[in-house]
Amino acid sequence: MMSKIRIKLMKEEAYKTLQNNSKDVFKYIKKYPSKAVWLNEFLGYDPYIEKTYKIDDFELKYNKNYNEVSWENSYTIYSHLKELPRYILSNNLFWAWILFEKFYKQAQVAIEFNPSVISTRWLIRVSRRDLMLGVASRQFFKIDVSFAEDENDKYSYSKFIIDNHNPYKNIAMRNIGMLKNVALPYFKICKEAYEKYNVILNDKFCSSLMKEASKIGSVMLIEDLSEEEVYDILSKKMIELIKETK
Repeated sequence: MMSKIRIKLMKEEAYKTLQNNSKDVFKYIKKYPSKAVWLNEFLGYDPYIEKTYKIDDFELKYNKNYNEVSWENSYTIYSHLKELPRYILSNNLFWAWILFEKFYKQAQVAIEFNPSVISTRWLIRVSRRDLMLGVASRQFFKIDVSFAEDENDKYSYSKFIIDNHNPYKNIAMRNIGMLKNVALPYFKICKEAYEKYNVILNDKFCSSLMKEASKIGSVMLIEDLSEEEVYDILSKKMIELIKETK
């Protein structure tokens, strides 16, 4: 059994320094791909502040073909962090600690690794969208946004969007996607379209569904609708989109 550890946040000064030197950060990661042993020397000080909250320590799996371990790692991250306060889970400085200390090696294969991702997916800005798309934080939020308490398999949509990124990406791009009564029927529609109708879940298809949800929200209080009502509306849009492709 893993021991308890205190969580940490990266110091804001350290975070800004790394952001402002993203090209150098990329070079150091390429030079030291296994562990961020260069970090203290590069900054000249310990980059982290220890907080009072404790979690069970955990280790993540590594595979050059990250799809082989993606679900297991996401579940490990989610199950170990889900009880933390929301203000911690929404803090990019917390995710910087997770990234460099827990997900460092995995992050290099989880998405395409090039100099541009350091500033866009590693050292993310303070925004909901960046938080949901960050290379480490997305491992948590993919499950957080798709966990379905009332389904027999509570993680069926989570597993689906881990294998199919476009439905999740389009949820991340729109604030309305954070409503559970919108996100769950949207994922259900995408899953049905893919599994029953062999629909290719490209950006056009997924964004059209989300635009339909936004259209609903512009004429009524969508948060007051049931998941079933949102599903019925989006289902009609799905059929319309499928007909357009034939």
